[in-house]
Amino acid sequence: MINSRRLLWFTIAALLVGLRPVAAADLPFEIPDGFEINIFADDDMATNIYSLAIDSRGRVVVSGPGYVKILHDDDHDGRADRFTYYAKRPNDGAMGMCFDGTDLLCYGEGSILHFRDADGNDQADGDPERIAKYHGGEHGAHAIVQGPDGWFYLLIGNMSGVSEADAQLPTSPVKHPVNGSLIRFSPDLKTREVIADGFRNPYDFDFNSAGSIFTYDSDGESTHHLPWYAPTRVFDIQQGQHHGWVMPGWKRSWSRPYWWIDSGHPVANTDRGSPTGVCVYRHTKFPERYRDGLFIVCWTFGRIYFIPMTRDGATYHGEVETFIQSTGTDGFDPVDAVVGPNGDMYVAIGGRGTRGTVFRITYTGKTPQPAPPTSAALIVLNANDPLSSWSRLSWEPLARGLGKATFEQATVDQKLTPAQRIRAIEVLVELFDGLTPDMARAAIKGDPTVTARVAWALSRQQPTDASLTMLAELTHHDNAFVQRTAWDALAVQPKIPADMSAKLDWARALDSHDEFVRSAMVRAAQGPAAEAFAQVAEPKTPRAKLIKARVVGTKLADYFDRCLAAVQVTDDPALQVEALRLIQLGLGDVPCEETSDEFDTGYAALKLDAIDKATREKLIDRLAAVFPGSTTPVNYELARLFSMLKADRPKLLDAITGLFSEATSPTDDIHYLLCMAHMPGERSSEVRHKLAHAIGSLNAKIDRDKMLVTGKWSNAMMQAWNALVKYDPALPDALLNDPAFGHREHTIFARTFSGKQQLAAVRRLIAAAGDSAWSSELVRMSGQLPAKELRPLLLKQAPLPGQRDIVINALAPHVTADDANLMREGLASTSRATVVTSAKALRKIKAGPSDDALVAAVAALGRYEQDKPAREALTSLLSQWTGAESAAEWSQQAWIDWVAKKHPELADLLAQSGGEDLGAWRKRLAKIDWSSGDVARGLVQFQARACAACHTGSQRLGPGLENITQRFSTEDLFIHTVAPNLAISETYKAVQITTKDGAVWIGSIVYNSPASRIIEVGPGQQIRLTGDQIDKIEPATISPMPPALLTGATDENLADLYAYLKTLK
Repeated sequence: MINSRRLLWFTIAALLVGLRPVAAADLPFEIPDGFEINIFADDDMATNIYSLAIDSRGRVVVSGPGYVKILHDDDHDGRADRFTYYAKRPNDGAMGMCFDGTDLLCYGEGSILHFRDADGNDQADGDPERIAKYHGGEHGAHAIVQGPDGWFYLLIGNMSGVSEADAQLPTSPVKHPVNGSLIRFSPDLKTREVIADGFRNPYDFDFNSAGSIFTYDSDGESTHHLPWYAPTRVFDIQQGQHHGWVMPGWKRSWSRPYWWIDSGHPVANTDRGSPTGVCVYRHTKFPERYRDGLFIVCWTFGRIYFIPMTRDGATYHGEVETFIQSTGTDGFDPVDAVVGPNGDMYVAIGGRGTRGTVFRITYTGKTPQPAPPTSAALIVLNANDPLSSWSRLSWEPLARGLGKATFEQATVDQKLTPAQRIRAIEVLVELFDGLTPDMARAAIKGDPTVTARVAWALSRQQPTDASLTMLAELTHHDNAFVQRTAWDALAVQPKIPADMSAKLDWARALDSHDEFVRSAMVRAAQGPAAEAFAQVAEPKTPRAKLIKARVVGTKLADYFDRCLAAVQVTDDPALQVEALRLIQLGLGDVPCEETSDEFDTGYAALKLDAIDKATREKLIDRLAAVFPGSTTPVNYELARLFSMLKADRPKLLDAITGLFSEATSPTDDIHYLLCMAHMPGERSSEVRHKLAHAIGSLNAKIDRDKMLVTGKWSNAMMQAWNALVKYDPALPDALLNDPAFGHREHTIFARTFSGKQQLAAVRRLIAAAGDSAWSSELVRMSGQLPAKELRPLLLKQAPLPGQRDIVINALAPHVTADDANLMREGLASTSRATVVTSAKALRKIKAGPSDDALVAAVAALGRYEQDKPAREALTSLLSQWTGAESAAEWSQQAWIDWVAKKHPELADLLAQSGGEDLGAWRKRLAKIDWSSGDVARGLVQFQARACAACHTGSQRLGPGLENITQRFSTEDLFIHTVAPNLAISETYKAVQITTKDGAVWIGSIVYNSPASRIIEVGPGQQIRLTGDQIDKIEPATISPMPPALLTGATDENLADLYAYLKTLK
C-alpha cells in the first residue's frame, strides 16, 4: 500500500487553508437553521454518480459507469473548477470506494478492484488487480472502509454470492454466511473473514468513536405491510450475528421478525425507502449534537436523516430526524455522503441514469472549537474523522514517528478524555501490535467505553493466558457494553480452555436481560468456549435455564420442557418470545428458503415429522393454556407455533378469531389468517362468520390506514383464502353474505366462487361501485353477465379515466357498429392487446377510418412490425380501409409513404407519431412553469394516461410513485416517462415471450408451470399460454412501460400531472 510522504503536505495545506465561504445558492431544500447547501459540482462534471469518496489529498472523488473522477476546487471557493480521470474504469461504475494513500480499492466489474498509483500522479497505473470476485449488480458488493484496526471492511448485498470461501480465518465469527454480509480483509488483502451476515442490501456503513459499526439496510418493498416485512432499518452490527434477512435477490422477500433471537435488533427504522449512504460525523465543524451522530441517506425519498445515538445497555437507541430534503423541482436522489477535511459534508446524487450532482453542506453558525493541540501526540489523538484516508495521511506518519510508548502512556492517562484514550488504543492496535497485558490491565480503569475498547484490542492480537484471563474478568463488569464486548472478544479466540470456566461470569450472562450480551455469550459458548461451558453448573432461574437450552440445543433431554416452563412461569414477554422461538427451532425452524413453498414460508415446521405425537400434543396443550398472551409478539409466535404444529383444536380457532376486531391492523389480521390456514379441524358457525368478516374487512382497513400494498399482499391473502376454503367449503357463502363484502378488491375472492355465487358477487360489486370506475378484474368478470345487461354498464364505464382499454377488451365479444368510435380510439392505445382487439373489432363491424385512427394504425404498425399476429391484424384493417393492393406485406414506411401521397393533409400527424426526440423534450420541459399545475386536473391525467393502473393498488405492475418528485428532477422524471428504456429497475424487469405463431408478449409472469403460464401484459390484461404455444422465453430488453404515454400531452397537462405527483407521499 502507498503512503506517500509528499501527500502529507497537501493534506496539511487543505486543513490549514480550508474553504472560503461562498454565498448560499438558491436551492430548494429544507435544512436546519445555521446550515447551508451549495452545489459543489454539477452533471457536466460527473453524471449518473454511483459513489463518492474523499481521497488522501482531501479532494472529492466520484464514480459512475466508466469513470473515477477527481473534482478539483483550484481556487478554494467551494465549487469544483475541473475534473481529471483517476481511471476510466470500472466499466459499470464503482459501488464503493476507499483510498489508501494514492491507491484505490473499489467494487466494480464483478470484483474488488485494487488500483495503484505508485508515482502519485493522480492516475491509476494500468489495469487494477482483482482481489475477490462477487456479483449481484445493485444487490452486490458496496462500501469499503478501512477500520480502526487497519483492516479493510467490505459490505455486500444479498446477491453477491457470499460463501464459506469468505470465512478463510479459523476464527471467522461467521463460518457459513448467507445473504448480505460484512467481510474483513487483512491489510495486505490476502485473507478475509465474515464479521456478520443476514442483511438484505445495505450500501454503506461506518464506525463511531467507540468502534461500533452501523449500517442502514434496505426493506423488502414488495412485502410492505405483510407480517414478514422488514422496514429500512439501522443496525448496530453484532459480531457473528445473522441480522434477519433470509432470501437472496428481490423476487421473494422474507425477514425474521426483529424480536427473534436469531435476528438482528435494529436501533432505528425509517419504514420504506432505498438506503444508500451512511456517515458518522466525527469532526468539530457541525454543532456538538451532531458529533459522533449518524447520518443516513435514502435514495427513494430524497432525504438525509440524522440519528443522535445514545447508549442503551449494550447497544444504542436513536430517534430519526429528517436533516435535509428537497422541496423543489430539481430532484434529489442521494447516493452517498462523506465528510471532507474542513468538516463540510459532501452529498452526491445520481444512479440509474439520472442527473449527477455533488452538494456541499456546511455549517455557517458559530460552534465552540477545541483548543489547538499542544503536542504532536494530541494532533494524532484529536484527529478529525481518523479513519478517513485524508486524516490517516496526516496522523499516521506522526504516530509512527512518536512511537509505541507515547500511545501506551496515553492509554492509561486518566487526564485525557475517553475519546482520546480510545484513539490511543486503536493506534496501538493498528500500528504497534496492540496492548501488553500490563498496559491492558492499567487501561481498563475508569470509563467503561475505554474498558470495552481494551477488550476489543485484546481480540485483535494473539491470545495469551494473561489476555484470556483479563477478558474473562471483564465478563464480570457491571456495564452491559463491556460485557458484550468481552464475550465478543472471547468468541473469536481459537480456544477457551475448560479450566477457565470458573473465571467467566456465566451466571450473569445467562440471566442477563440484555439480548446483545446474551447473544454474544451464546456465540462464545457454542464456539471456542464450548468445553468451558460444559463445566457450568445447572442454572436455577427460568431465564438461565432457557439460555442453556439455547446454547446446547435439542441435545438436552428436557429441551422442550425448559422452553415451556419459561413460557408458563414468567410474566416477561421478551423471555416468552425467546422461549417460543426456541421451540420453533426445536421443530426444525420454519421454511424460509427461496425454493420453499410460499404458503408454508414462515408458517410450517421443517422437522415436524421427527417429533413424536405425544410431544406434539403436549406442546399444543401447554401453549394453548397461555394463549392469548399479553403482547403482539407473544401472540404472533404462539399462533405461528399452532400453525407449525398443525394444531387441531376447535377452541384454538375460536381463540384466534377472538383477536380480530375493527381496530386491529390488517398486518396482524393476515398473520392470524395464515396461521389458521395451516390448522386443520372443524370450524364452528361462529368461527366461520368471524373469519368471513375479518377477511371482508381487510381492504377497508387498508384504505383506513392509507396502506400502500403490492401484489404480494393479494398473493398471500389468496393462499390463506384457498386453504381456509379447503378446510371450510361454506366460507365463500359466509363472505358473500357478510356486510363487509363489496370492496373493489374483493374480486380476488369472487373469482374463486362457484358459478351462481360468482354471478351474485359480480352484481353486488357493480352495485357497490356505483358511478366510480370498476377494477380491471371486475370488468373481466362482468363478461358472464347477459349481453343486454352488460353493454350499457360497460359503455358507461368507457369514458371514465383509465377505463377505455379494459372496456374495449371486455366489449369486443359483443361489439356492434355503435362502438366504432371507441374501437378507433383503441388503435392509439399503448397496449398491444387493446390495439389488436380494436383492429379486429373494426374489421368485423366494417367501420371506416377517421384521420386519427388511420394515423394511429400506421403508428402502431411500427411498434409491432416484428409481431406477426399484431401486424396481420393491423395490415388487414388498413387494407380494408384503403383498398390498397398487396398491402398485407407492406412495411410501416410503405404505409407512411402511401398515406402521405393519398392524404397529404395527414403528413404532420404522421410525423408526430414517430419516435420521441429527447432533445426536443428537454428544451420543452425547461420552459414549463411547473408551479402552474392543478392537482385535480393532474389526477385526471394520472388516471387517463394509465399511470394509476400500473402504479397504484394491490395489483400494480410498476413501482410505487411516492415521493418521486423529491427523488427526480422534472427533466429526469418526464424524460424517463417518455423513454422508459433508459433505466429499468431489476425489480421490475419483464420477460419477453415469443409464441410459435410469431406473437411477442412482454410482461410479468404471475403463474408459472410446465403446462401453462399466465402473463400480466398490462393493467387488467392477462394472457394464458400453454407450453406448446411458447417458442421462446427470455428476459425483456425493454421496459414493460410503454413509450408513448405522454403523446398528445400539452404543457398544461404536464404541469398538472406533476402537481398531482407531488401529492404522493
